[in-house]
Amino acid sequence: MSKNDIDEPSFYVCQVSEPKDHYLQGDNIEIECKLNVYGNRPIVGRAEKEFYFVDYSDEDKLKLITTSSNSVVKFSVTLPQKADVFYQDHIYIYQKFTHMPYKSEIWPVWLKIYRQLQIDFRVIELHDSAFKININTTDIIGSNYAVYYAIVPTTETDNTVFYPLGPMPSFTNKDIEIPRTILKGKYLMTIKIKYDNYEREVNAIKAINYERSLIPLTNRYNKLTNPDYHISAGSIVILSPVSSTSSLQAYAEIGDKNYTMLKNNVISMEFTENGLLHIKGNDEIYAIFLRIPDIKTDDKIFMIGNGRLTIGTAEDCKYKILPQKAITLVMATFDGNGKTEIDWGNSVQIMVSQYYENAGFYPVKQKRIAT
Repeated sequence: MSKNDIDEPSFYVCQVSEPKDHYLQGDNIEIECKLNVYGNRPIVGRAEKEFYFVDYSDEDKLKLITTSSNSVVKFSVTLPQKADVFYQDHIYIYQKFTHMPYKSEIWPVWLKIYRQLQIDFRVIELHDSAFKININTTDIIGSNYAVYYAIVPTTETDNTVFYPLGPMPSFTNKDIEIPRTILKGKYLMTIKIKYDNYEREVNAIKAINYERSLIPLTNRYNKLTNPDYHISAGSIVILSPVSSTSSLQAYAEIGDKNYTMLKNNVISMEFTENGLLHIKGNDEIYAIFLRIPDIKTDDKIFMIGNGRLTIGTAEDCKYKILPQKAITLVMATFDGNGKTEIDWGNSVQIMVSQYYENAGFYPVKQKRIAT
């Protein structure tokens, strides 16, 4: 070993052996590290060094890869999976002298790393002659995706055949209508996306129980004539009250839980995630459909039908407004017979940040009083 190598340790310059435009988490890559010799000084011997991978998926812990004193060292690294990291442009290789642990160096290896594509889908409309799906992807990787689907009865899963939906620009959320005749029954549906120049693919599989037609609830005011409705996350559904003698049943399916409606004065439901609204019975019923996912407030108040509520800072108000507290107030009637009165007073300042009127259904008649 040369004196130079001891007094001024020579470390290695590391890079990918065969660089590509980009990589995905989970890929196995080969790293080549070459001894970085300064000037023309001769090296008659080389100190043994340890090479570590700095694992970005495990709190940057050092993972020993190999030990060598060769002038060129090659080793493979599997890029770890880390779901909350979409992109990074380097990894680190840590070097340390075996017999001089106080001499160390950390070297960046520059490369583009993306996380692997993950997909999910849901059926939002289902008829005998067609169905519509909504596909979500975690990221946009590359310029185009090739999308395929397969739907087979649960008793015939060995005969899965994929049908192309065509190449399409990369997306994170997309509705796709598929003209396809299917009979009532239970099915397994698979969505497959080829991406990254169509060299990689990802699948998602779901069980579909087609007993009744399914349509999305989108209009703000609806007469409910279908037994099942798809409700998107961030939506609020308000049902018109029914008489005590009505046999009509309604319940909301959110995740793996069912919530009974039209009982115990429960006529509204907030869908915190995608779900279903089920209606059973022949009585006439209407629904108000609202989407207010972007309005962030401390409290929500719904006033439907005939009633009276005082909101403010006065002692006799039923709902007290506190300083710096924001509320969402929804007022509506199914017959249009209602009014609101706002007394702006002099003792408090109230800011109305968003105000919606006549949102596609019977509007509430309004009267404002300013003092």
